[in-house]
Amino acid sequence: MCKRLLLSLLVLVLISGSVHAAVMTWTGTISNDWTDGQNWNGSAAPPVAGDFLDIRSDGFVTFFPVVSTGQTASGGTIRMNPGFGTQTPSITLNGGTLNVSDIRAGDAGSGGADIIMNSGVANVSGFTAVGSDTPGQLFMNGGTFNAGTLGLPNWFGATGSSTGNAFVDGGNLNTNGILIDFLGNSPTSGIDFTKDLAAGGGLVTDTQDLTDPVDWTNWQDQINLWIGTGIISTSTGGTVQASFSSAGSVRTTLISSVAVPEPMTMTMALFAVGGLMLRRRR
Repeated sequence: MCKRLLLSLLVLVLISGSVHAAVMTWTGTISNDWTDGQNWNGSAAPPVAGDFLDIRSDGFVTFFPVVSTGQTASGGTIRMNPGFGTQTPSITLNGGTLNVSDIRAGDAGSGGADIIMNSGVANVSGFTAVGSDTPGQLFMNGGTFNAGTLGLPNWFGATGSSTGNAFVDGGNLNTNGILIDFLGNSPTSGIDFTKDLAAGGGLVTDTQDLTDPVDWTNWQDQINLWIGTGIISTSTGGTVQASFSSAGSVRTTLISSVAVPEPMTMTMALFAVGGLMLRRRR
């Protein structure tokens, strides 16, 4: 009797857990509010952790999802742009919190896909794939994006026509691994710092457990190669810098854009020489 009861309870737990593992499609017919279930297949409730989410671009979507201040959005894998419309689907964070396992931006179809971080926190436990069959873009304007492993473009099933770019204007982009693959094309994928750190620009922080010193050396070489070849670059007129540190097996890489000091003008040079001569006379 006791064994049967335990078995019945186990079955109920499994069933109740699987009930919520749904496939939900964003329709955006009501508003851009992620938490309004009517924007998801006319559902009465928004997605929960583990749900597979499609954000399509079939041409009928009026609004694309926004997570606003005070809101918490959950899900499993987000697949952006599995349709074949001309729209560019997007996810925007304006102060809320997003908790998902994976994001595939530009997974299929046409038109690409955008991830827009204005403020708030995004937590991706697995990977963030920016670009796959179509181009993907990540706009870091503020907030904190814990991206898991970041792929530019997506490294699984990506085609030769896809690109993946992250534009870091502000906020913190945190990763535990960065993959950049040109898929045989010219280097049109990468990271672009659009504002210097001193001017409020963003910071990319990569943290990994690397116990092998060779792997750590190879990682530093790879980052420096990407910077040297302009794959990780800045459009501010400054320069990209990377610093590396370690504590036990934890390896941390900080990447940012810094302003280049302005060259001394002729007037400034004359003042400097004049000041030097006055000092010598005294």
